[in-house]
Amino acid sequence: MRKVMILGGTGLVGKAIAEHLKDSYEIIIVSGHHEINQGYTCLVEDTERLLDILNRENPDIVISTLMGAFDAQLKYHDILGAWLKNHGKKMIYISTLNVFDKNTTKPVDERSEAEPESEYGIFKLQCEKMLMKYLGDDLAIIRPAAVWSRDCKRMNQLKDCSANGKELKSYPGLMFTITLADQIGEYVDYILENNLSGVFHAGSEDMVDYNKFELMVCDRLSIPYPKFEVVEVEQPAYQAFLPTVRDIPSGMRRTIADILDSIC
Repeated sequence: MRKVMILGGTGLVGKAIAEHLKDSYEIIIVSGHHEINQGYTCLVEDTERLLDILNRENPDIVISTLMGAFDAQLKYHDILGAWLKNHGKKMIYISTLNVFDKNTTKPVDERSEAEPESEYGIFKLQCEKMLMKYLGDDLAIIRPAAVWSRDCKRMNQLKDCSANGKELKSYPGLMFTITLADQIGEYVDYILENNLSGVFHAGSEDMVDYNKFELMVCDRLSIPYPKFEVVEVEQPAYQAFLPTVRDIPSGMRRTIADILDSIC
């Protein structure tokens, strides 16, 4: 049984990945701050501990869903990439659609040239490029859109603002695609089972207005609409990708209607 190490394995995406892989792989969870049974705690600044864990466990595949200070993460992934290259290992890096956030006038796909503007998007693209230099065909990159689940931070914030009359920042006119946390787990499983590499965009195959989606969720949950703090966006505005150019199995594809069924 191949051994998979999940960095950031106690987070929303890390948990979803572990759930999908647990029956077919030996899973090692590494968390930044949470104490866990049969796993490791390793701060993103502690690269010596990272190397100690890698050498002790010798994983076949490492999946990074890390969060933390950008400078520290870059150093962490630099050391990780070098170790993986030297040991002939594979990696899946969970990136973000924000690597395209400089130009929001149209949707993108895997062939579009990444051009970030935000600090987050710039950092994620730096990590992508650095890891690609180290690993080449031994690297797969997954770029999710906005990640939702039944109990994610976005969902809990929407419920809290609805219940307590708090303002919720929203973006009417912004068209976006949505990724289920569970869907990322499916993509990881598919990539590993088929020994794939390259860039994958995981998310819904259709788009929805940001504010209208929030209203749809409220309607499904039968809760009052929160007070919205409206953020104006220049039109046209997209944080979205077109249906994937890759031949993804139908069971992994999602529409906005599917996502509403899953989270509400």
